[in-house]
Amino acid sequence: MFKKLSALFLVFLCAGCSDETLLGTGETLVTRCAIDEKDASPLRLVFGESGEAYILNEFSLVYRYNRDPSRLCAFELDREFSSFGSLHLSGFAEEIDYYGYSLFYHDGISLRKAEDESFECTLAKNLFAIENGKIITGENSLELLELTSKGCSSLNVDFPGALRILAVAASSGKVATVESVTGFASNPERLVVYSTESSSTPFRHALSDVENSETYFCSATKLLFFNSGILLFDKECEKLGVFDREGYFINSIQLQDFKIRAPIDMAVFDNEVYFLTKNSFDFGYKLEISDLLR
Repeated sequence: MFKKLSALFLVFLCAGCSDETLLGTGETLVTRCAIDEKDASPLRLVFGESGEAYILNEFSLVYRYNRDPSRLCAFELDREFSSFGSLHLSGFAEEIDYYGYSLFYHDGISLRKAEDESFECTLAKNLFAIENGKIITGENSLELLELTSKGCSSLNVDFPGALRILAVAASSGKVATVESVTGFASNPERLVVYSTESSSTPFRHALSDVENSETYFCSATKLLFFNSGILLFDKECEKLGVFDREGYFINSIQLQDFKIRAPIDMAVFDNEVYFLTKNSFDFGYKLEISDLLR
């Protein structure tokens, strides 16, 4: 049902730290990473085409960090990016994404493209994913939009049975959502995988409402595809769920078991998963997990 994953990496960044391999749990190794001139109020994290990190802070400033190829895990502020390493986004930016060599952000009303004031795509919610020239968004139902040079247009594609969407991700003709059936106040109740290329019945998988269950999640902070599966980040319970590309549950881990505290966002690059943490002095760690499958 699911191909063996040779290695899955959880990568964190640590301000003022040198590269260091620490003891992990089982097959997991924890590596401390370094970042140059970290902002004190981080909010969101995404990666560009070459693995450069874009970090949005609480004041609508985006910083870009390039990887240091001479070190195991280190990032340096790109001072040539906009104005001395940072770009101020218009409006109140609360979500960012990177697609097609462009940085996109949601300003509370619309999806916009950084450094292109002519681009505007009205989205009711900041829940969106961009993939293969399409924008997937929604709140009480899913909507598929075509991405254009100046904004977006509706494609009128029906996603049967989508309800109260808490998180959304897209990859290679698939759309994954975490949904609540009874209301936004409850914990996430199901993970659903839809197809954008056919009207086939979606894969629906119930999530548990029993707190000590592996498939119980307090929140659905971020949902992302990686090369052979789907990751669900739960900020409230500081937990990571791992699913295959059809939404079948594989494993979950408590991030505190690896001394990872106060994570606020997650991003994926290649076979690496990065978490942004709130602590301005301890930005994070890298966990190398050789095999999450059982």
